[in-house]
Amino acid sequence: MKVRTIASGPRAAIFAAAIFFLSIPLLFAQTDPQPAPDSKTEKNVDDKSEKKADNPKKQKIEDPERKFAGQCGLDFDKATKRTFINSVSKGWREYTGTTRAPELAEDEEIFTVRADSGKRYSRAVHFSDDFDTYKDDCFAESGKLKFFHYEFRTIWGWGYEEARMYDSAGKQLEKTTRFLDTQSENTIEEPVQAKDVADEMKPKVHKTYGAMPFIHFFEE
Repeated sequence: MKVRTIASGPRAAIFAAAIFFLSIPLLFAQTDPQPAPDSKTEKNVDDKSEKKADNPKKQKIEDPERKFAGQCGLDFDKATKRTFINSVSKGWREYTGTTRAPELAEDEEIFTVRADSGKRYSRAVHFSDDFDTYKDDCFAESGKLKFFHYEFRTIWGWGYEEARMYDSAGKQLEKTTRFLDTQSENTIEEPVQAKDVADEMKPKVHKTYGAMPFIHFFEE
């Protein structure tokens, strides 16, 4: 039996070169794999987004300033605006930035005041570790309180809401209160924890615009 051998010379060189070039893609496919996605990093980003989206302390009213300013009888877009910040460590100061809202520390409270045709609307916001508060006050041309709306929202998944209305003489006409689930916004029974924060939960009532806490520091 005859055994066929691979010929040497130019033909053998061409054949060997063809085998080498055909093997290059396979070589790189085995030695240079694509990096796997960093699942840990992606999970951390998702966790932060979910935490921000599910923040039980965040007020869920859409554009609350425009809503309550409208109920107060102000033209929201034409009203003048001033912003006052009260800090335990820094005291009172007026914020004059116009491009973006100020960032608050947890010991700070911000008052945003809008005025139009003698009427004034004030929104006060305060952030803390366990609860946030939101208060909207409407003052008539006389400077007397017409109504306020208040929300106390906790990190424990419940909140307290209170609203009051007054006549031109300052007499209370209506008062509504309720406890709510901060996720569904549905009314619930009074939580057991509410007794532990009863003092912090009560809204501060200012019967006139002149009684607002920033007036003595920023005379108009």
